[in-house]
Amino acid sequence: MRKMLAILSSMLIISFANAQQQGMLSQFMYGKSTVNPAYVGLEGAPEIGAFYRSQWLGFDGAPGYQLFTVDGPVYGQNNGLGLLLQRQTIGISRFTSAQAQYAYQLKFDKDRLLSLGLQAGVENFSFNYNDPDLFVYDGVTEDAALVNASAVGNSFIVGTGIYLRLKNDYFGVSAPTIFSTPFGNEGEPFKTGKKFQLSFMAGHEFTIDKNKKWIIQAYGRHVSGLPINLDINNNFIINNDYEFGLSYRLASGFTSNLYKSLSFTAGFRLFEQGFFCISYDYDLSKLQAVQWGSLELGARYQFNKKQIINPGINPRFF
Repeated sequence: MRKMLAILSSMLIISFANAQQQGMLSQFMYGKSTVNPAYVGLEGAPEIGAFYRSQWLGFDGAPGYQLFTVDGPVYGQNNGLGLLLQRQTIGISRFTSAQAQYAYQLKFDKDRLLSLGLQAGVENFSFNYNDPDLFVYDGVTEDAALVNASAVGNSFIVGTGIYLRLKNDYFGVSAPTIFSTPFGNEGEPFKTGKKFQLSFMAGHEFTIDKNKKWIIQAYGRHVSGLPINLDINNNFIINNDYEFGLSYRLASGFTSNLYKSLSFTAGFRLFEQGFFCISYDYDLSKLQAVQWGSLELGARYQFNKKQIINPGINPRFF
């Protein structure tokens, strides 16, 4: 059974590797700078953050995703600078990137702000054809198309984004990869598989009372030539210290059998400047029979909370 799952996961992952542009986060609301460079510096103080996602637990070769971010305002309150480190694994493939991020904010008044962002860096690709999960099948001992034990290369990537913050609403659009260079293997150049991806997010905050808030928001991703994936999230905030949420992820076309799920999210302020969050995705697709859902962990630390812009607004959402 284990070997059959290995075959299935390898075939599945190879078939949609080109579509897996940027790792998926159920807790996108806690890591906006990881999906939109225009959010860099909007917390108003230096921050570090880390996220870990294990997708399709128990499924051999399933995607894994890790991120580390550092960002904050520089040269006054109109400029943000950040660093985004990412690592993604899918079957026999590994993707590791380091990108510098910059954002410039145009402030119209205390409640309205428009931010423009840019990111650029290098991504490393590696494919290990000697992975133990690849084994002899039906008497075939090797694939003539895979003459090397591995393929390794680097690609230069550029992305951009725009973010609008109002008193009780936000809107953002980003393109994590608007440009990428191909890399070659022993004189044979081939495409990295990067396609143009468009991400968008929006949210609205409802005040229940002075200690409770309800935020409804959406995060969508579209890769050229593939259907749209959409997360719809409800998040309840109590005293700005405890947060509980429920998300529904939907998709169209063949991706509906890969990503449809319910996500349960909880966040806790461990101390004044530290925040920890955890989420679990319960799969609703046909893959439910061969895996146990997805787990995600995240943490953020803010160095100087007193410098937050417009402290009346929860900065993780607005």
